[in-house]
Amino acid sequence: KPLTVEAFGGIRPSGLAVFGAEAPFRLVTAVGKKGLVFSRDGGVQWEEYPTNRFDLARQVSRVAKKEGALYVRVGSMLYRAKHGEGFQRIFGERIGSIQDWAVNGSRMLVCGREHWTGKQLLPGGVWLSCDDGGTWRRIYDDPYVVTCLFAGQYIIACPYDNPYHDRDNGGGVVITADDGVTWKTLNSPSLFNWNVTCLASDPFDPLTIWAGSHGNSIFVTRLPDEIK
Repeated sequence: KPLTVEAFGGIRPSGLAVFGAEAPFRLVTAVGKKGLVFSRDGGVQWEEYPTNRFDLARQVSRVAKKEGALYVRVGSMLYRAKHGEGFQRIFGERIGSIQDWAVNGSRMLVCGREHWTGKQLLPGGVWLSCDDGGTWRRIYDDPYVVTCLFAGQYIIACPYDNPYHDRDNGGGVVITADDGVTWKTLNSPSLFNWNVTCLASDPFDPLTIWAGSHGNSIFVTRLPDEIK
């Protein structure tokens, strides 16, 4: 039955995906013990999402819409449902914990941070798929990567130092033009805070990049057509 606002109990949603008329739902989020829930009317009434794969809400760490599909992060795994269909696992590599992912057609990125599981250290870094999540390869080796982005012909990532250090200076922004074979830094004096935690590109000019940091700042730059 529809869930009232009171059913949420003030629990913070874990991500929010907004869809248009092409989907059987308008909003999808993950809330408390209800797991995935959706609304057809813009948030007036809510219903449980028609799947039992994510009925344990504590497993759902993020929900997002990218290129018309619904993505759900569950620990170190990533699932996708297209146009209301069933979920398919598209990322299950050995990784500490997923921090972010990006989609550009059939190309996908996943980045994350390392994490100890028992006596085993699961790695962090950036993984790339060129076949819609069918196969993956690790293209950037770093213990803490918080966000990643496709920007035209480039791939951008943000290493974040160790968040448990007393002075976490961040790693700034790194970029590759050859799918991770070589990397260069975009750090400069104008990027005076390297604790970059989020990235966005201009939808009308993908080479214009915005970077948000923990230093209460947002930076912008336009990438050249070729990085030397």
